[in-house]
This record gives sequence, C-alpha cells and structure tokens, in this order.
Amino acid sequence: MRRCFACRKHHEIRAKTHLREMWKASLSKKVLELRILYDPSAASSSAVRGWLSTQYAVLKTLNPSTMILVRESTGVEPKVIVRADHEQQVLLSGLSESQIDARLKSIVEKAPELPRPAASASSFRDII
Repeated sequence: MRRCFACRKHHEIRAKTHLREMWKASLSKKVLELRILYDPSAASSSAVRGWLSTQYAVLKTLNPSTMILVRESTGVEPKVIVRADHEQQVLLSGLSESQIDARLKSIVEKAPELPRPAASASSFRDII
C-alpha cells in the first residue's frame, strides 16, 4: 500500500515525536485555535521566533485541522492565545524556547477534550 507524500511526512513526524512531546499530537483534540502574536524585530520576541521556526511545521503537520494563526505586529508583547473550552492568554516575553514549549504543554494537558460532533447519515451520502 502506497501513501501520498503528505501522509508519509505526517507519519514520519508522528514517529519522531517523543513521549514528552505527545501533547503536540493531541492538540487538535483539546484546542480549537492557537494564536501567536510577536514583534518581528524586538529582542523580547526572539525566543518566540526561534520556537516558531522549529515547532510550527511539527504542530501543523500533527494537527492539520487546528487553526494555528501567527501574527507579527510592531510593538506588541509576545503572547499566545489558546482557544479551547475558554480563551486563555499567556505572555511569552522573557521565556526561552523550552519554557514556551512547557507553558503550552501545561495548558493543553489541563484542557478538557473537546466534544466531537456525532456523525450523521446525511454526511455520508453519495453525491451524484
């Protein structure tokens, strides 16, 4: 059985995800939206820029249906807004990349799993 390139890439990233990073794979089960705001030139946002360069692709590949919005804005304090069962803001200024990862991990692990809509018979109809 052959898989498409995207499926193979998704499988490779899942296989490389260590147990300590399994929260990233469960992001779509607990979070509706992840908004990351930072200043593209401020020193306080340097860790956020570094974290995004290494983690955005991993998060998006593992959670293709989760909205991950990245916003650059001059003069804004770096923060992440997590929308799950409620909205939560976390300031990221002064944190290292590993601390940013740890903050997001704690938020995701504490969030309850989102309810899944029941599959209806009409959604599986043949379209002619």
